[in-house]
Amino acid sequence: MDNDGPALQCALSSGYSVYVPAGTYLVDNSAGPLVIRNFSNTLQFASLAEVTCNTPNKACLIFSGGTNPAFLNLHVTYSSVPTNDCRNGGTLCVTVMFDGQNSPVIRGTFVENAWAIAISVNNTYNTQVLSTVIQHSTRDGLFLQDNQKIFVNDLVVTDAGDDCLGFHSTPAGNGRNGGTASNITCISTRGAGIAFAGGTDLTVSDFVVNGTSVRGST
Repeated sequence: MDNDGPALQCALSSGYSVYVPAGTYLVDNSAGPLVIRNFSNTLQFASLAEVTCNTPNKACLIFSGGTNPAFLNLHVTYSSVPTNDCRNGGTLCVTVMFDGQNSPVIRGTFVENAWAIAISVNNTYNTQVLSTVIQHSTRDGLFLQDNQKIFVNDLVVTDAGDDCLGFHSTPAGNGRNGGTASNITCISTRGAGIAFAGGTDLTVSDFVVNGTSVRGST
């Protein structure tokens, strides 16, 4: 298969909204992830569209910056099932990342066979993460760090190598806080179901944790 990364990069850097029709789009991430900067429009995948990265021990897709973007029905996977969990000094240990965005809507994301953290949302403001499904990740399912007023609803994580859902804050986050998560289902995770590492004004409700290696919430 050809590398569809450059075509996706061009379309997503055009300044217009993008609709991705049904099909498998191969991204060569052997030299690093496909990085889209300052996307401020709508990206929508058709129901049978997916991005497949060919190197299962490196990040796949990163969105950095942007205002009021909408990401609808993204489907991301690797061409072979990852086994490495990125715990031996690796960097950028994530399959899909949303970073530094203002008021993004991330809805209908499906990530399967993820390397390290399946989905990471970092340094954002007023984010909505809705109707998300993660099936098999070698580390965390959904990782949230240094976000201001993030809202998560309808998350299903199955077979995570570490935590199902994690709220994290760091000194670099400059006091960002506030988060709500509801309708969370965690099945067969080898860390915590729901993990908190710092942060204030965080609320989690309506969750089911079934089969973890540690307490359901930490």
